[in-house]
Amino acid sequence: MVYIEVADGYNFEDVAAAIKADPYFVHDETFVTQVDDVEAVKDMGHGVNLVRKGVSGKTQNQLFEFNMRINNPALTAQVMVGMARATMRQAPGAYTMIEIPVIDMLAGDRETLVRHLV
Repeated sequence: MVYIEVADGYNFEDVAAAIKADPYFVHDETFVTQVDDVEAVKDMGHGVNLVRKGVSGKTQNQLFEFNMRINNPALTAQVMVGMARATMRQAPGAYTMIEIPVIDMLAGDRETLVRHLV
C-alpha cells in the first residue's frame, strides 16, 4: 500500500504507474492511493502475511502461515544492536548477516541460551 500526495502539474495515473514500475515495487502487488495529506495516514508500523500451500515430498496440503506486525524503526534498531553484539563474537573480518550465527545475536552466555531455548 502506497499513499501519495500528487503535486500540481502531475497526473495521478502517471505517478502511480511510475511507482509500480520501480524496481523496489515491480515484483510485488502494489496499490497506490492518492490522499490529500500523507501525514494523516502515516503509520510506522508494518506487517506481513505469508502463506504457502503446497507439497512436501509426496504429502499434499502442507500449509505454512506466518504473520508479523512490527514498528519499523524499533525493529531496525533491534536488528542493528543484535548484529553489533554478534560481530563482537566473531573473528576479525567482514561478514554478511547470513554468515553470523543467530545465537550470537542474542544477549547472554551461549550455554545458558542453549539450555533455555532448546
